[in-house]
Amino acid sequence: MAQDIFLYQDYVHSTAAIWSALCEMYGHTRVRQINANDIKAGVLDENTKAFIMPGGATRYVNAQLGKEGNQLIKNYIEKGGTYIGICAGAYYACARTEWDTGAQKIFTDNDLAFCDCVARGPISSLVNKQKNFPTAITHIRFDNGTTQKNLYWGGPVFEFRSKEAESKVEVLARYEDVDGKPIAAFTGRYGSGRYILTSVHLEVDTAQLHLMKMNVIDNRFEDIASLTDIENVSRKAFFDMVKRFVS
Repeated sequence: MAQDIFLYQDYVHSTAAIWSALCEMYGHTRVRQINANDIKAGVLDENTKAFIMPGGATRYVNAQLGKEGNQLIKNYIEKGGTYIGICAGAYYACARTEWDTGAQKIFTDNDLAFCDCVARGPISSLVNKQKNFPTAITHIRFDNGTTQKNLYWGGPVFEFRSKEAESKVEVLARYEDVDGKPIAAFTGRYGSGRYILTSVHLEVDTAQLHLMKMNVIDNRFEDIASLTDIENVSRKAFFDMVKRFVS
């Protein structure tokens, strides 16, 4: 029996790009958007194939989920579920978030803590220095040897607190154009389940970046509209990575 793919919706951030990617992979009938109320009502169960926490801002997510919702997510993964965290969703799944733009600082321990890792961002070398926006087109090398252009939008570098913690994960991708080539995506086990975390927005492609380039007052995607070199940004790696772990 086909199982549901759930995408978290917080009503603050757009999930259009990842929604369209998931529907392309699994069909509209398998993909559902859920919110904190759904999670607290017990929607994550044995019929849930995967739960995706998209990009955004974790403070909004945590304000709605709280300890109750976070524990239900942990219970679901521990019993064999799959968690996919993208950008903010990746910060949220690490033991600690350290976000510092100079003007804004968020230092907090996280309830999910699937891995003993500090998610630290934004990556200073990928911040638009002229506009002070944490956006860029970056090159990512995947564990199969392929390199792909992807959207960076404030995601973290992952700093494991011990060699033991790092040894428990499988690296899926690294930044090619950041000093030290830090991890961009990795996967690990939590109980009987699995988590997959990616710092970059693998679900976004060139067509969607063009749709964000709007010349309107207070364009919420002004930072995206200022990007160049957006041609040939692909989400093929997102399809490959998700299908590798979610049938």
